[in-house]
Amino acid sequence: MNFAKFADGAVVLAVFDGAQLSAVDFSRASMVGASFQENGGTATQLTPSSDVTHTPASVYQADIRGANFSGANMDGLDMREATPFPPAAEFEQIFKGYQGQQVEVAFKFAATVLGNTTSGTTCPDAAEVRAAWAPRPEGRHPV
Repeated sequence: MNFAKFADGAVVLAVFDGAQLSAVDFSRASMVGASFQENGGTATQLTPSSDVTHTPASVYQADIRGANFSGANMDGLDMREATPFPPAAEFEQIFKGYQGQQVEVAFKFAATVLGNTTSGTTCPDAAEVRAAWAPRPEGRHPV
């Protein structure tokens, strides 16, 4: 699934275990509870492309709360402004399904677990994460 485009999409609870995801774009996607774990000794690859462009894989501004990247190769992954917190909480959202049918998705999730990061991984800035989760007058946080 190299170069796949999931930008602005919803991949809540999706399983990408052991997938080849070089240069994949999850920018601004809702990835709550998604799984990117190693599968049968095969690490999920969230790495730059191997062509002349070296396009990085990206979760830029994505909601990665509760996502599990255990054993994933995250070398070169762009994680700028991604939202990995709170450590554990509940997710509830109504999506539009086939022919406009409402599909309610609700579950509890654990803390986000990162895989193998390197100096090539661009991580969220701590100040940006704190600002995103600062108390708001209406008591709501970005989802």
